[in-house]
Amino acid sequence: MAKGRLPSALIAIADCDRLGAALPGKVALAYGAGVECVLLRGPSLTVSKYKSVATEVVESCPGLSLIIHSYREVAAGLSCYGVHMPSHRLGELARVSEGLLRGGSCHDGEELERAAKAGADYVFLSPVFPPTSKPHGGPTLGWSGFSSLAKGCGLKVYALGGMGIEKVADAAANGAAGVAVLGDIFDADDVSRRAARWVKAMNELNWE
Repeated sequence: MAKGRLPSALIAIADCDRLGAALPGKVALAYGAGVECVLLRGPSLTVSKYKSVATEVVESCPGLSLIIHSYREVAAGLSCYGVHMPSHRLGELARVSEGLLRGGSCHDGEELERAAKAGADYVFLSPVFPPTSKPHGGPTLGWSGFSSLAKGCGLKVYALGGMGIEKVADAAANGAAGVAVLGDIFDADDVSRRAARWVKAMNELNWE
């Protein structure tokens, strides 16, 4: 284990492909509204471009807990909080630098086991419901499926997929350590206002 504690029950996912040049500004708005932790995704970016975006976010939001998605080599050179790996790269968590939080994306019990063996501090478990940020025609876990996997895996599990403010109480009641959200914050017309509503709703609950 790395940091020993999670930065926040709310992790906002900022996707470079979706937000483009507006990403640093939107992250700054969310941070100013109380969002403490952001996961930076950039699946189509080169390492150098991703590092440039990450650097801009770190410099514009001092104190933000920034989690790097996939690019372990970038996290080592920046003041980042952790590294998050996709499901097919969970084994690489074992090679993340000491002192960094380790997280991964999981969709079933087998992936949860692999994440635990690799030393994950937390995981995203998805999709609980159809995501609002991308088309999804496959099965979803629902709260029953989420709860049965989350409560028996020994990891801190964040609910991901179709999350809205109206679902946070159910997430807490079903064993979630928190909620990960992408579209509902950064796609909002007023990112600052939406982020503030999320922070308020999350702070009113007790999390695993």
